[in-house]
Amino acid sequence: MKLTIKKYAILTVLLTVSFSFIISCSNQDDIIGNSEIEKTIEFKFAFDNNSGKIHDNIPPEVLNLMAQKLKEENEDLKLSQLKKSYDFNTGDLTIEAKDSKLYAEIKNNSVQTKSVVYQYRAHVAKLGWLPWQNMGQVAGTTGQSRRMEALEWRNIGPILYVGRANVAGIGWLQPSYLLGTTGQSRQMEAVQIYLFGFYYRAHVANIGWLPWQTAYGIAGTTGQNRRMEAFQAMNIAF
Repeated sequence: MKLTIKKYAILTVLLTVSFSFIISCSNQDDIIGNSEIEKTIEFKFAFDNNSGKIHDNIPPEVLNLMAQKLKEENEDLKLSQLKKSYDFNTGDLTIEAKDSKLYAEIKNNSVQTKSVVYQYRAHVAKLGWLPWQNMGQVAGTTGQSRRMEALEWRNIGPILYVGRANVAGIGWLQPSYLLGTTGQSRQMEAVQIYLFGFYYRAHVANIGWLPWQTAYGIAGTTGQNRRMEAFQAMNIAF
């Protein structure tokens, strides 16, 4: 009887060790497999929706906002592609991405500029309406202490409005294509843009450029009596 119990104990130990070894090997295979998968992830590039050209550089703050959005949407593959394609410290394409066949193929193919180009322009104190700007360019002024009074958009398409503005002495105005006021000497203090895929920021008095925002984020300040002086936006497809 004692011998049987002893044999049973030895057999149990052997089975346990064997099972643990199998599980360990299986886990190791998974690790190796995942590593190989990481190596085979293709690059993916962000495009400027205005021109269809690859963004060779994206502000690091915007890259982090893009990554945050992809994470929230459980887009793990796209998130991995983004991190592989762009250097989150400099915003530049990684060396590996620029050396990839995909990058060469896209660069070698001629990309036609879209006929519809999203544009915006700023109305500033004592200057009035400044020239129309394309995505990525700055509307308004910096270093001149001029208040921005309005921001107008065009070529956005069949939507009801672009967003809304917060102006001195009134607060938030109704959503529109024309954000802010003209002829009232009221400074814009903040804007809220409703367009998805857009990243934007505001330059305000005594602070400078504030962090980039995504759709429905507030660029600028409220309740601080700080004038907006400039505005910049990017429209990124990824």
